[in-house]
Amino acid sequence: MTTSQSLLDRLNVEFGDGARRTSSDDAGVLAWSTTGFDLLWREAGTDTALRRAWNKRKGQKAKPLVLLSPSLDGSRVRVCGPQHDRPIRELAVEPVLNLLQDVAGRHFNEAGQTLAREFIRLEEAAIPGLRVKEFLTPHFVRERLRGSKPKLEEAIADVTPADSREWRTLFRKLGYSEARQRRGYLLRDDTEAPIAVVHPSNDPESFGQLTRDGKLPEGVLLDDCDRYGAEWGVLAAGGRYRLFQRRPESGAAGGQYLEIDAHDLTQESRYCLGLLSPQSLQSEGWLEEWAREARDFGEELRRGLEDRLIRDVLPSIAQGLAEFLESEGIDPGEPDQLERIGEAALTLVFRFMFLLHVEARGFLPVNSPMYHRHSATNLARECHEALVSIPGDKKSTDIWDDLRTLVRMIRTGNQNAGVPAYNGQLFAADGFPGSELLEQASITNAKLAPALDAIA
Repeated sequence: MTTSQSLLDRLNVEFGDGARRTSSDDAGVLAWSTTGFDLLWREAGTDTALRRAWNKRKGQKAKPLVLLSPSLDGSRVRVCGPQHDRPIRELAVEPVLNLLQDVAGRHFNEAGQTLAREFIRLEEAAIPGLRVKEFLTPHFVRERLRGSKPKLEEAIADVTPADSREWRTLFRKLGYSEARQRRGYLLRDDTEAPIAVVHPSNDPESFGQLTRDGKLPEGVLLDDCDRYGAEWGVLAAGGRYRLFQRRPESGAAGGQYLEIDAHDLTQESRYCLGLLSPQSLQSEGWLEEWAREARDFGEELRRGLEDRLIRDVLPSIAQGLAEFLESEGIDPGEPDQLERIGEAALTLVFRFMFLLHVEARGFLPVNSPMYHRHSATNLARECHEALVSIPGDKKSTDIWDDLRTLVRMIRTGNQNAGVPAYNGQLFAADGFPGSELLEQASITNAKLAPALDAIA
């Protein structure tokens, strides 16, 4: 049995046999309807085809619509919806099915809000069950942390999957003792040193809600960490654990955390529970060391990018813009023209970096053939190939022309390519520093290719 058929069988078991769509352009599409949402299954198709199938069924209906399609990675599923402005996502199968089962019986307004919020949370997971915000980095989790898997697994040797879903059982199995406080519990290790404060609740959604006193939950938690001398604080609910550091080396304590959802962990990612162990959270423990390493690595990358921008990128773009102005009979050395060039060069850099970032995060349909040929990712590849190949026409501007096509696609949107219109000024034709010059200008490949290649 194929992975696709297995997933389809599970949908039929959970929601009943899907109704087969009969029109010719709906071939291979099955549909279900629940109290909370409508669900479609399409056996295959490009991102554009999936978006078209979603749009056709959604229409003006108020009920949320989710479309699923198999992924080449059998552990994941492609997801479209419940909102139009989100890209096609590839998410882990089990959390998606669990979520659909959980909200199927809710009112459609509540179901739609929950689906939208939880799909974003699943999308942001660095690995299944672990999400980081300004603490460590997704790259660090996927690359560096995996190398420490053996000792993290050893730290959770006595923890079963069932244990991990109840906070008190989990922390006891990890080796802590807990003491009731006025609010929450204080965890101590076997030396009786205070390690963490836990504030348990019944619902993970409370993590983002104000308390009755109008305070943020993480603020109350961190106040208690100060009170009891614990370096770490944990919001715990329903098998989800959001961990804060009381005194991070940089940034606001309440704005950075890591979050583990025991329900979303796979056999391959369960080792992440070891991040909550005493060995990890003790003074000078694993997590402090890894957080410092991740910050240092990020700072090194930032400095490297700044150096490339100053040395390679901005001068090349500025020279290209200056050449254009000269061709128009304008002296680029005039103070007002130098200012225009500087603004336009920075805006071009911001645009290209933004596009590379959102494509890497999956917010644009880079796997769609219609979008991919215009994408920043593909443009970066073309720039690199242009630099290593035999030099071509020094006056050619085809890379610039491709970039302008991409900018206009982002500005206005392209439904066929699955690209929503960008709601912001960065890609506007005017009203943003440097935008008017970029609308008029043309930069040769000789100046633009090395700049975009250096950014990428």
